[in-house]
Amino acid sequence: MSIISLCLGLVGGIFVSGILLPVMAQVTSDGTTNTVVNENDSNFTIVDGIEKGNNLFYSFSSFTIPTNTSATFDLVNTPNITTIFSRVAGGNVSNIDGLISTVNSNSLVSLFLGCYASS
Repeated sequence: MSIISLCLGLVGGIFVSGILLPVMAQVTSDGTTNTVVNENDSNFTIVDGIEKGNNLFYSFSSFTIPTNTSATFDLVNTPNITTIFSRVAGGNVSNIDGLISTVNSNSLVSLFLGCYASS
């Protein structure tokens, strides 16, 4: 029974002792890919990263976007990007319930967001 109560989770929050705790928006670079994250009222603008041809690489230690928050990949410095590869290398769960978008691009952009687990 205690294992079940420890593992009980709800999307958008965690239920503990009858209290629903909100998930906080958090996007943090892990410092490995020149990723710059700027926050304004739980809305995040992401710039730079590592450009290789038409691909752009980002790496985050945390990436959580709850309802009514957003993460925007601003391609103002890299407008010819067609593919964004992002990884989350931190040890926490990512909750994505908000908006993820791109701006300042010359073409449609594909986004791949994955997790990285080290052993």
